[in-house]
This record gives sequence, C-alpha cells and structure tokens, in this order.
Amino acid sequence: MQAIDIYALVGAVSHGVLALLFVMVARSQRARGPAWFALTFALLALIYLFDAQLRPGAEQRPHPLATVLGTCAAVLMTLGIVEYTNLQGRAARWVRRLTVAMGAALLIGVPLGATRLMTFGVLALMLTMQAALALAAARREPRAGYGLVGLLLALYPAAFVAATLGWIDISLLRYVVAIPTAALGMTMLTTGLLRAQRRATDELPRREVADEALHTLNESLEQRLAQRTAELHDVIAGL
Repeated sequence: MQAIDIYALVGAVSHGVLALLFVMVARSQRARGPAWFALTFALLALIYLFDAQLRPGAEQRPHPLATVLGTCAAVLMTLGIVEYTNLQGRAARWVRRLTVAMGAALLIGVPLGATRLMTFGVLALMLTMQAALALAAARREPRAGYGLVGLLLALYPAAFVAATLGWIDISLLRYVVAIPTAALGMTMLTTGLLRAQRRATDELPRREVADEALHTLNESLEQRLAQRTAELHDVIAGL
C-alpha cells in the first residue's frame, strides 16, 4: 500500500467517524449546524473512501464526481460554520450567498475545462473565508478553540500557494485538506460540549432560584388557606 493510499484510508475513517458523531449531535439537538457538518464529513469520507476511482484522468483534469462532492462539502462546511459561530444578520446572508455563488461557479467551470489548479484555487478561497469566520468567532468567544481552527484552515490556502509556486505536488492538495477539516470537526464537537456544559451550569442557579420562589409561594398559599379556614370556622361558630 502506497503512502497516498494510507492518507486516503485515514481520511475516510476519521471523517466517517466525525460524520456519525455529528449525526448523533444533530438528532439530540435538532439544530442545523450539526446537520450541515454531518453531511460535510459524510461527503469527505466518500471522497477518501473512493479515492482511487476519483483521481484525475490522463489529462490531469479534475474528476467530475470528485469535484461535485468536494464542492458540496465545502459549501455545507461554510454553512455549518456560520451556524456554529452564531453569525447573524447581513454578514451571515452575504457569507451564504458568496459561498453558494463560488460553489456554483466551480461546478459550472469543470465542464467548461477548468484545470485542477483552478478548482483547488476556488476551494482555497472558500477555506480562506472559513478561516476568517473562525478567527472572527475566536474574538467573540475566546478559549473555545476557534483560533486554532482558523489557523489550521489557513494551512490549505498556504499549501495552494506552495503548489502554484511548484514547491509541492499539486496532487497533494486533496489530502492536505483532511488535516484542517478533521481538526475543525473535533473542535466543533468540543465547543458544542463546552457550550452545553456552560448552559447547564448557568441553568442550575436559575432553577434553584425558581424552586425557592415556588417553595415560598406554596408556603404563602398554605398560610392563606389556613387563615381563611380559621376565619370560616369562626363564622360558622358565630352562626
């Protein structure tokens, strides 16, 4: 087994496991963010699982099916990051529109003769936008791991620049992306657990206050009931 086959096997297993984990999270939380990530990692797992069949042909043109799967995965990943980082308002709408537009341009460009370098370039732009979203989220939510995710996502654009300069083989770009995407998935899972823990911690004092208020209300109602009962007995005795 060659090294490239080992990379593909590791990518298929790691992304397949992440897809299953996000499926469980999506079912428990019923949220769109984990669902987007579940679909993303499922598509990436398929790409690496059938890596030998999806490699470029004799003309070194990108495989059409690999391009479709990769583009859909990149679009879904961006949508998932938007949901997970709680990006709201006009910024979120523009990011979604730009992501869909770049994905559509990539899918249209492949039948028109787009080269592998052009395809990887568009994907590098999409991962650059994802890195920017992660770094922006790191400022809003410190110590959540978003800063590390942003730096790891920036590895792919850096690798693309290195490939255009001839420093690395362009064929390695499809395997380099497995590192930041796997790190992204693990970080998002960890962030989700930390958020759930913080919500549970914040909810406990509120529940204690609510229970105390309910207990006080019950005691007040019992006192009023006892008082009214005593008054009713006095009235009956007077009659």
